[in-house]
Amino acid sequence: MKFEQLSNHLNTSDTFSDEIRSKRNTTIKNYLNSVSNLLLVIGLIFLGYMAYQAYFLKYEDVTLPQVESQELAVVSRQLSSLKLQPKVVKYDYHLSIPENHVIRTEPASGRIIKQGRTVKVYVSKGKQELQVPSLIGKNLSEISYILDGSTIQIQEMDRVFSHAIEAGRVVSQIPDANQYIFDSGVIQISLSKGSPVKVEKLMDY
Repeated sequence: MKFEQLSNHLNTSDTFSDEIRSKRNTTIKNYLNSVSNLLLVIGLIFLGYMAYQAYFLKYEDVTLPQVESQELAVVSRQLSSLKLQPKVVKYDYHLSIPENHVIRTEPASGRIIKQGRTVKVYVSKGKQELQVPSLIGKNLSEISYILDGSTIQIQEMDRVFSHAIEAGRVVSQIPDANQYIFDSGVIQISLSKGSPVKVEKLMDY
């Protein structure tokens, strides 16, 4: 009985010591993990700060110049001299800006940006040539529907008599159908006045 009691006492003491040792190890491990995480966060903040400082010390603020309507090669050199990176992203037709000249940039001219940034450049393809549709026999409402969304202008000329085409419809057009004009061009049309009427005077007998 005494041996068993002594043995149980020793076992309890050993278990208690193990628990204390385990708790101490866990506490130390948690502390080290906390310190490691803190150091990692501080390191990331420091690296971010250094990168931020390096960026703002390396690149200065510049103002995008007015480059609209200038030749693409000239604009590219001008932007490169400001340590910007010009990049042509799209060619569009334009009514007034000649081919291979800049329509606009993104960011827009006048904006203040950091050097090293990419500047998108939109370039003109010049005026667009459109095929002239046939308007013969059409009235003004039908012409408006055909040219909807187009920049082609319609110019009415003097009306003329026509035996074949009823009044209010196109008798002739300049330029003719299937020819090409620029998208800002003009089509001249003459509308029919209808058939000429012959008036006879009745004679009194």
